[in-house]
Amino acid sequence: MKISAATIFWTLLATLVLAGSAAAGGVEPEPLTLRVHDATAVPNGIAAVVLRTYAARPIRQGQVCLAARRLLRQPTPVVKKGMPGQPVNRGTSAVPFAALLGAAVFSDANDAVEQLQFLEGELDQITMLEFDSPSASVNMSDGPLMVLYYRMRGDVAPGDEYEIEVDLANTALVDPDQQPLLVDARNGRLRIRAPSDPVDVSAAAEAPDVSNTVMVSMQTHEPIAIASGQLGLRYSQGLMPELPKIRIDPRHGNGQRDVVYTRDLIVVQFWSPDNSLNTVPGDIVSFYFEIDMNADPGIDRSVWLDPAFTYFYDLNGTAVTLGLEGDVIP
Repeated sequence: MKISAATIFWTLLATLVLAGSAAAGGVEPEPLTLRVHDATAVPNGIAAVVLRTYAARPIRQGQVCLAARRLLRQPTPVVKKGMPGQPVNRGTSAVPFAALLGAAVFSDANDAVEQLQFLEGELDQITMLEFDSPSASVNMSDGPLMVLYYRMRGDVAPGDEYEIEVDLANTALVDPDQQPLLVDARNGRLRIRAPSDPVDVSAAAEAPDVSNTVMVSMQTHEPIAIASGQLGLRYSQGLMPELPKIRIDPRHGNGQRDVVYTRDLIVVQFWSPDNSLNTVPGDIVSFYFEIDMNADPGIDRSVWLDPAFTYFYDLNGTAVTLGLEGDVIP
């Protein structure tokens, strides 16, 4: 596929930014981290690749380049139940996607315009996304920056894993004053599951920030629309004695909630009037706790979703089979 003149411009800009930061003396500005959220998909299904940030720095324009390729080291083969020594066959494809379906870049003014290119290779697939926001309101709030939707190939297999890499040499962002932003990245992984496998949902904890506030989120990895549901978050009240602030980020879809607090358990009932919740996967429900810095250092720092209080219903009102995971606050 032919590379556009705009893509060449952004590539040159990214090269100049990297060269300038390497040559500059003194203290360099803190880079803006682009994190690829880990994703899950089924063969022939839809994958949603979400990029997020950890700092609110308005962006006017940019280009982001993503490369998808099979991991060189695959997980240990799964043995079929009842057939010792017979591993499950892995998929034959070195690349995961059959097609790029579309993308969205989030801006507070809802004015971001995207242009896409999808380049096929034998060992990797390249996606070039260029965007422009006249209001420069992209990333005015940290969190989900953009989402890209792909149709999966049919010759991938459960257990396959692919790396989704941000190609920094071909990625560049500029601020409202048209000044380049220094960028770094955290790559993500795309895991293939069987359609009959549970949908993974986790309680994920970030490290406390400078104000001793920690974000714990109910985290998803694939764009399964949730009509309604409930989650029960367990945690140590001795570590986080105050009730948290709770938020559903509208970039993940339209969600409403009711909350019940009991000792060491928060129950959140949620629903989506237009069935859009989780069409952009990620930190769907976020809890902001204040850590007690005088708490016993040996206190339990784990957080987890209680299966007795956690369930999802899909658009047909059918309960979704969930695989729940917990985390430990760093």
